Amino acid sequence: MKILIALDATPPCAKIVEEAVNRPWPSGSAFFLLHVLDPFRFVKAPISLQRARDAARVVLENLKQDLVDAGWKTETDVVLGHPRSGILKRATSWKADFLMLGSNDLGPVARLLLGSTAQSVLRRAPCSVEIVRPPANGKRLLAAGMKILVATDGSEYSRIALHSVASRPWPKGGEVLSVPEPFVPIGVFPYFELKEIENLNT
Repeated sequence: MKILIALDATPPCAKIVEEAVNRPWPSGSAFFLLHVLDPFRFVKAPISLQRARDAARVVLENLKQDLVDAGWKTETDVVLGHPRSGILKRATSWKADFLMLGSNDLGPVARLLLGSTAQSVLRRAPCSVEIVRPPANGKRLLAAGMKILVATDGSEYSRIALHSVASRPWPKGGEVLSVPEPFVPIGVFPYFELKEIENLNT
């Protein structure tokens, strides 16, 4: 399995790598730590761009060591470009099976929304994507007994999603809950008996 981890090279990104390190991936899995640096911010300071790129490389190499120590083959790269397109391009060229990235959480309201980069990648990625959010209680992101909610609508894509979740490595003691979309929403057909609606939705 090939797992691409897109990082912003800031201290919080270590949590994403920690999540990956502590997950039971299939034997032979390989990782790629990627940072896409937007050069537009450094148009007037090319020297600062090089320093930022070098600093990002150091961060990725340090994070890489955690994965290597855990026994996983790991590559790193810092590329120049727009984060949205850069992540998608590398995921495609590297033929990633799974993509992990973080989402900026700026406050209670912002937690309801994905960052623009994460949202774009989620919609256009050539593989499954996991948005890793920092825990509100400060505990580890991954813990025994984690709960996974899978929303389904009965479509072929939902079947594929359930199969994908079932084939992913999760910690022991976890629980997966599938919530299907109602076949007949209560209230849409008021002339149906309540018991009849319940039977149609089971």
